[in-house]
Amino acid sequence: MSQRRLARKGTWEPWAAIGAVIVLIAVVLVFKARQQSSRVAEVQGLAAPTATVAGTPVADPPLSAATPLPPASTSSPEEQLDRLLAEERPVLAFFHSMTCVPCIQMDGIVKEVYPDFQERVGLVDVNVYDKSNQNLLRRANLRVIPTLIFIDRNGEARGYTGVMPADALRAQLQALAGGQ
Repeated sequence: MSQRRLARKGTWEPWAAIGAVIVLIAVVLVFKARQQSSRVAEVQGLAAPTATVAGTPVADPPLSAATPLPPASTSSPEEQLDRLLAEERPVLAFFHSMTCVPCIQMDGIVKEVYPDFQERVGLVDVNVYDKSNQNLLRRANLRVIPTLIFIDRNGEARGYTGVMPADALRAQLQALAGGQ
């Protein structure tokens, strides 16, 4: 081969490698953008929640048949929350779905622990996929589930995301109900 042909071959190969890397980066960015846009759609359309204080998810044993929660009233969770706040009653607002594993674990823990506090602390059970809860989800500005929000008698709130161990939930509810 002539020197000229070798020189040409040598000049396009690095450019081809650079082009291949650019294409690979573009493909990765497109897939990440699709994932993020689906998450954004979930947050905007389904309003999956987030709290201000992040918790550490804890692996829990499989759920057993726990004590069922008291029957929900016919009012919406938002109406329940507003009524409980107006009564200056402590509240546990539980934001979850029935399809995510940590939410199902947390639901079992709430069902196990909450009945001991039902006379002293109100429970607002919010399924994030129920379209009727969209306004409450916007008010709470949540993006991660499961989320527990503990609201004291003065309306001050603290949040926790992830699966809270039963002992920690019991301690939080005891502190919340302590003034009664």
